[in-house]
Amino acid sequence: REEVLLTLDESTVNALPPDILAEAQTVRSRANSRSFQTYSGGGGVGAGAMLAQDNSYLDAARRNVQGRIQLLQSNNSIPQDMRSGGKRGGLRADKWASRRDLLSDMQPPISASGIASVVRLLRVAQPLGKGLMHRVLMNICGHPESCRNLLACFSGIFSHALQESTSDGGKSSASEKSPAAADGLFQLYGYQGDAYYAQKSSYQVPTLVLQRILTLLTYLIKRDPEISSLLVTSMIVKTKTAKDKKGKATVKRNSGVATTIVKQLFQLLSREFLVNGTMFDLCLQLIEGILLDISQLKPNPADKASKDPAAEDAEARAKRRDALKFSDCQRALKEIAAQYLVSIPSFLSAHAERSSSDHLEKVMSYLCKILPRDYTAKMIGALAEEGDKVLLSCGEEISKESSGEDTPCLSIKSGYVLLKMAINIAHISSRHKDVDLSKVDGYVAFQRKGQALWQLLAKHADGLEQNLKDIAPKEGAVPLAPQSIIPYFPVVESFAILSTMTDKDAEKTKEKEGADSKGGDLTFVSFAEKHSLLVNSLIKHDPSCLEENFKILLKHPLLIEFENKCCYFRARISKGNDDHHHGSLRICVRRDCVFEDSFHQLRHRTADEMHGRLNVQFQGEDGVDAGGLTREWYQVMSRAIFKEELALFTSGGNGITFQPNPNSMIQNEGVDHLQYFKFVGRFVAKALVDGQILDAYFTRSLYKHLLGEPLSYEDIEAVDPDYFKNLKWMLENDIEGVLDLTFTAETDFFDKKDTVELKPGGSTIAVTNSNKAEYVNLIAKHRMTNAIELQIKAFLEGFWEIVGKDLLEIFNDNELELLISGLPEIDIFDLKANTEYVGYFSNSPIIKWFWEILVDLSKEDKARLLQFCTGTSKVPLEGFKALQGVSGPQKFQIHKAYGEPTLLPTAHTCFNQLDLVESYTSKEQMKERLLKALHLGSEGFGFV
Repeated sequence: REEVLLTLDESTVNALPPDILAEAQTVRSRANSRSFQTYSGGGGVGAGAMLAQDNSYLDAARRNVQGRIQLLQSNNSIPQDMRSGGKRGGLRADKWASRRDLLSDMQPPISASGIASVVRLLRVAQPLGKGLMHRVLMNICGHPESCRNLLACFSGIFSHALQESTSDGGKSSASEKSPAAADGLFQLYGYQGDAYYAQKSSYQVPTLVLQRILTLLTYLIKRDPEISSLLVTSMIVKTKTAKDKKGKATVKRNSGVATTIVKQLFQLLSREFLVNGTMFDLCLQLIEGILLDISQLKPNPADKASKDPAAEDAEARAKRRDALKFSDCQRALKEIAAQYLVSIPSFLSAHAERSSSDHLEKVMSYLCKILPRDYTAKMIGALAEEGDKVLLSCGEEISKESSGEDTPCLSIKSGYVLLKMAINIAHISSRHKDVDLSKVDGYVAFQRKGQALWQLLAKHADGLEQNLKDIAPKEGAVPLAPQSIIPYFPVVESFAILSTMTDKDAEKTKEKEGADSKGGDLTFVSFAEKHSLLVNSLIKHDPSCLEENFKILLKHPLLIEFENKCCYFRARISKGNDDHHHGSLRICVRRDCVFEDSFHQLRHRTADEMHGRLNVQFQGEDGVDAGGLTREWYQVMSRAIFKEELALFTSGGNGITFQPNPNSMIQNEGVDHLQYFKFVGRFVAKALVDGQILDAYFTRSLYKHLLGEPLSYEDIEAVDPDYFKNLKWMLENDIEGVLDLTFTAETDFFDKKDTVELKPGGSTIAVTNSNKAEYVNLIAKHRMTNAIELQIKAFLEGFWEIVGKDLLEIFNDNELELLISGLPEIDIFDLKANTEYVGYFSNSPIIKWFWEILVDLSKEDKARLLQFCTGTSKVPLEGFKALQGVSGPQKFQIHKAYGEPTLLPTAHTCFNQLDLVESYTSKEQMKERLLKALHLGSEGFGFV
């Protein structure tokens, strides 16, 4: 079907019926979009022009490329790791590894002395050619012996740099020497007395040389990850520089003493930490890259061999080779970890506020992935031990705050360091669930000391909440946390993380011992219940914390304020859109057939395409959509879905809310009525994704269906208030001998009566006082679910295609209604407080008249004014401060216009703008002109 629609000529396509024409346009638009993305490759105008000019050439090229890829895969020319998602380095890394294997039996292209001469160029003070040295050394590493010689040169430089003892018995430190005074092999060339290069260094090697080596090694492992295993496992004999009797530098080898470059890097990292050196980050990033490559060599028991026998042998050999490398690297890293593993948390504590903290966290994560379980326990214990010190510091500062002493408030760093420790403990323990935290040295004591801090924080929280109440704009509102409370944010986040871990440990203990665990420890959930204002104020400051450190509150949504829930929902939607590229979604509809045209043009769109930016054009109108027409479309559509001629929905007892019509199948336009319901579900979900407010209110039961919540008989009140009263009377009174009912319900399909059983054999079961509660629940369920089950199922299917059910779990049915339909009341004072003036001032006569007129308008005219100026008659959830314009948030604007007093006010919905002429002579004249504009121009777009 798609092939036919793609190959039809334009004249035939234009003659198709509207629904098939819309489908053909959708198929062609989708095909063009995919072709452009495939062949343009970011090539800009040239690639796009080629696509438009010669599609046959591109089709041939596509078949050729696909055939070559299949041929390469069948011949095992593409590495298996690349075909299955790829490892770091990809095809380029495989090229260097293959070259090294091929050249292993051949003579090296450059001797060891030649390599030493190349390395000597690193001592030139002037900048080297950009990327030139990197490429030279990369080619040297193509031969295995040359690669080992190069690494030996680098190791020798590191060994000399890290020497701390000298000829005077170790009493003088290497830090007393400068690069200019470093004799022999490691003196800089061409620095010509430059103060930068002559400054003192902490090493016997110029800092510039060490920096260049670290940068080059980082480049090499990125291009060829196999070098990382060489840096970990290759044992290189240490060298020591000494002077002969004439004072000349000589190199003596210490036989039997060997090391690896990775071990030297850890030594260098420790030295840099002690002296607060400039190479700490460079060294750390290099170690991180090496450990990342080693961690990817770890065998995966879930890997399965390919069905192709030839490929299976190649895969098996590759996996065995990687497993052997990983085993050797693990053995080497065990020795290093025994000395340096416990030091890493102290590095993190000192660099918690620097960018290097992220690299330290990854280093810890990779080490725990590579090393056995007992090393993971040691890492957690070291983190807990470092965390003890921070807990003590935070406790002292909070105590001083509570005592009212004239001291600075809680420092940001102490709480931030505590948060870093808590995050890493939680991260490592979640990745290694086989580690029993209760048996880790120091962890239990850390949690116990943490309890003391949480209790102290709870006492101090009362005063913090009082400060928040004092600055709240109105009673019950949640203000944004002020600067004096922000330092407590990381402490509260740490509380949430560690409390969650404690709860999980308690659950594990309960499962093992089979008994309830009782304890008086303060949990974060109980803290949030008592101090909801403080917690929600912090969430308002950073809504993303609900996805991370405060995610335990997602299981207790009643503790989260509605506005924070909305921010979390919007963030999740935005994150999903950022992860996928969505094109534009263009539709052209007739205003009087907006539902049918929209249905035909959007029904064939995939769920992913429905996330694209909507662009609407109304046929016969001059408006260009910069946001205003889209809002107008949503408003018109939200009224069209309830049209009586469609018979999709029926109004509830209050005449305002709607639920699916059990007789919706009567519409006979050649379209399955369930397809209409699926489309309506997608439409409502699309409005949520786009942040649009709908003029649509559904019954409480439908909101509960969307949330997956069970229904109760009280929900039928919105559908049929009189019937609800009857059911309630049944439950509250004796019905024996009064009502003669059975477990059946009567259906009415255009005066055709039918009876259905509410339960098997229900026609023979009488309703009595003992079973009347069951009858009430079943009859209510029938009215709200069973009778419209197919319609609800289609609606939910369409809705959940666009917005996942999990995104709505934090809302209740009342909140979901507000999320879809916005606030029902228009607060004129809020609108006035969020209005901007261009050409006028707030005390201008025209402006004063406008607000006086607006206060006196009816509720309907206020809604018309809002729709006239913004394209929608609904207020955003956050109030008028959250009005959206063409490029994001845009407040309501009143602009000065010029002309005769007979001119009507005009509006620009894309900019939430109202234009008022300055020549109105009286308030009455202005009101008459404004009302005329509202009643005649509240819908439609055109030029005046």
